[in-house]
This record gives sequence, C-alpha cells and structure tokens, in this order.
Amino acid sequence: MKEKLKYLYEIKALTSMFFVGEVAIYSIINYINGIDYVKISVLLQLVLLALIIVFLQYMLYTYDKALKISIYVRMIIHYISLLSVFIVSSNVFNLFDLSNKKNISIFTLGFTIMYILAFTSMATYYKITGEKFNKKLN
Repeated sequence: MKEKLKYLYEIKALTSMFFVGEVAIYSIINYINGIDYVKISVLLQLVLLALIIVFLQYMLYTYDKALKISIYVRMIIHYISLLSVFIVSSNVFNLFDLSNKKNISIFTLGFTIMYILAFTSMATYYKITGEKFNKKLN
C-alpha cells in the first residue's frame, strides 16, 4: 500500500507541475495576443494534456520497470513523443494556430530550445546536489 501511495504522490506532483507550466505558458501567450481570460474548457484540456505528458514522463524515466535503454535514446523518444502530443493537441483543442508550416517550425524551434534548457538545468541540478551519487548508493 505504501508503494502505491508513493507512485500516486509522484504522479500527482508531476501532473501539477506540468499543469502549472502549461497554464503559465498559455496565459502569457494569450496576454500577448490581447486575451485576458482562460476558458474553463481550456483548463480541462490542459489537465488532460498534463496527464498524457506525465504518463510519458513516468513510463520513460520514473517507473521501476522503465525501458532499459540509454538515457540519450530515452531523451529522443521523449522529445519526439512530446512534440507530437503538443502539435496534435494544439490542432485538436485549437490551443494555438499551427495551420501552416511557418507556425509549426516556430513552435518546433521554441519547443526544442525549451526542451534543451530544461534537460540542461536538470542535469546541472543533479550534478550540484549529488542526487545521481545518492541514487547509486541506494
């Protein structure tokens, strides 16, 4: 039972983290476009999107029976799957206008930069705090 609660806590923490990030990004983009509100339907769509992202994240990195492949291959799989989920969900939920190649290329470039910065900051964090060493000791 304690193990299941641990997994539920990890899923809840990841979901809330991704949801807050999604809402912040969506709010900033809407503010730039002159819209000063967020519809409740959009919030529900972002919750669904956060759950999908957490499932991918959890299966690739956190779950005990995660894929036994190189971290770099996991990063590539993660990048491609997240980019696909974001483009598909943007078109399905009409979150952003990705109707032409220029918008898709701008979105892909921005996503790639944010993805690289996120992984670089996480790697730096683990090096500074020694978490990688602690995991090996455990």
